[in-house]
Amino acid sequence: MERELANVRKKFTKYAATLTPYDRKKYVLKLLYIYMLGYNVDFGHTEALKLISASTYAEKQVGYMTTSVILNERNEFLRMTINSIRNDVISRNETSQCLGLACIANVGGREFADSLAGDVETILTTPTIRPVVRKKAALCLLRLFRKNKEILLAETFAEKLTDLLDAERDLGVLVGVLGLLLGIVQHDAVGYEMCVPKVVAIMERLTRNVDIPPEYLYYGIPSPWLQVKCMKILQYFPTPDDPELLDAQLRVMKTILTGTDMVKNFNKNNALHAILFEAINLVTSMDYAHELLNPCVELLGKFLTMKEPNIRYLALNTLTALAAMPDLRDSIKAYEEAVISSLHDADI
Repeated sequence: MERELANVRKKFTKYAATLTPYDRKKYVLKLLYIYMLGYNVDFGHTEALKLISASTYAEKQVGYMTTSVILNERNEFLRMTINSIRNDVISRNETSQCLGLACIANVGGREFADSLAGDVETILTTPTIRPVVRKKAALCLLRLFRKNKEILLAETFAEKLTDLLDAERDLGVLVGVLGLLLGIVQHDAVGYEMCVPKVVAIMERLTRNVDIPPEYLYYGIPSPWLQVKCMKILQYFPTPDDPELLDAQLRVMKTILTGTDMVKNFNKNNALHAILFEAINLVTSMDYAHELLNPCVELLGKFLTMKEPNIRYLALNTLTALAAMPDLRDSIKAYEEAVISSLHDADI
């Protein structure tokens, strides 16, 4: 391997002027492979950066892939790539935009966040750009936000995000946007209260199975990962003061808790359990959901009798939160025998 590294180094130094695009791409890929085998690669970074600025997809793809894997956010070579990546991100070529966004998200770094966050945000909020690009932009912006919280301020970004949630119909983009919103509210939910009605409206659309493309039906369940994201987000906000909004939220929760039946299909059951447990978490965090607490206890009681140990563990864990509520102690006492028998379970 050392001999091959010496050969590649020679190509990049002695014969650099005569290298064809194919040769440069080939030797950069060799370096990537050697690096992935665990060897130290301390040269060739400039050649990878040159490929990013190339005009053909094959060269760009190799350049971006190698840069994303070999360089980390603290590497000084990354500063040389910012202009090239920005040119691709703001171009009208969707393929180049996707390559640039993927590289930014993989490498991250505060310098990328400071220089490129505005362009990524523009892509996300431009409705004329195709969903395949905009959902990458949402995930990319989340990575940059985690590196620098100051790039997205509630005073300016909350309204844009609300409009996006209101107008966007593509579920792929919504998955990315709600992932971004979840990352933001986990840090600080203040200023994003205006997003709550839009998130509840998305939940209503999903639970009623309205305008859901077939590719987003998982065993007949409308986008379960999107439903879980919505309920996670709502837990970071207080119970709505608006009676209509509260009624809509409770109606959605009731539909989930009382209208979901277990089936024999293992994969479908996993998705249903994910939705149900998140629904129970949301109900227990709301101040005015008393009429839904008893159905939650009944569901958890059913889960306690299941053979799958992970489901029983989650049921016991969630039941602990409900047991702290004085009004529910009598309801929970009905499952005392099942709880005590769990003490003798083989799975610790």
